[in-house]
Amino acid sequence: MSNGFHVEYLPARNKTPRPKRHGANTIDDKKQAVGSSAVIPGSNLLNRNRNVSEMLADLPKPPAWHELGICRQADPEIFYPSHYGPTQTADAKKVCAGCDVRAVCLQWALDNNDQHGVLGGTTPRERKAMAKEAAA
Repeated sequence: MSNGFHVEYLPARNKTPRPKRHGANTIDDKKQAVGSSAVIPGSNLLNRNRNVSEMLADLPKPPAWHELGICRQADPEIFYPSHYGPTQTADAKKVCAGCDVRAVCLQWALDNNDQHGVLGGTTPRERKAMAKEAAA
C-alpha cells in the first residue's frame, strides 16, 4: 500500500565532502562565541554554568538603613530629576527633611561619592562642595 509520496535519492551537488569535526571547535567558533557575547545585552546572564540564585546573590543590595527611609514610600523619580535646580529638587528635599535616616543617607552618599540623585537632602553639586570642604 502506498501513501502517495515518492522520495527519490538525489546526489549532492557539491562534490567536496564536509570536514569531519568530531566535536572539535575551531578558532572561528570560539571567536564568534566570545565576540558576540559583548553585543548581546545581558549575555552574562546566559552563562549556563551559574545558578540563578548565585547570580541574584551577586547583585548589589541596598544598605540596611535604606529600609527605614521614608523615601521608599515616595515616587523614586522625584529623587532623580533631569536637572538639579531648586524647583526640580524641592519635593525630594521635603521628603528628606522628615526622614529619620537622613544623616546616615548623606554620609553614605559622601563615602561612596554618589554623583546621582538627591540623597540625604542634598544634590550631587552640594555633596561635591561638602566633600571639598571636608578634604580641606
